[in-house]
Amino acid sequence: MWANLDNFGQIGIVAYTEGEADMKYTKSFYSPAEVAEMAGVHPSTVLNYISSGRLYAVRLSERTIRVPVRAVVGLLEPERLRPPVVVDEPDADVEFEIESETEVVVGAMEA
Repeated sequence: MWANLDNFGQIGIVAYTEGEADMKYTKSFYSPAEVAEMAGVHPSTVLNYISSGRLYAVRLSERTIRVPVRAVVGLLEPERLRPPVVVDEPDADVEFEIESETEVVVGAMEA
């Protein structure tokens, strides 16, 4: 099952068939028209997603836009993307220096 956001920001079903194989992504980048065809929406909807920041894309020239495969997967099959992992190590050794504002000012005046 594929889900996407329609023109009103609602999640809707794009396509589902019993026993359907996973979508195969054969390219690293897709045009907005190709993404629209995969999502079952009008190409202008994909361009609206890009301009609103809902879909990441790279502008190669004034007229050429490409959408990375990871952004396409995020739009069509968000459950396939791994969430970011936050490593929490509260007992880890951390080395850093803290300079107070007075030390910085004094050092600047001596120079």
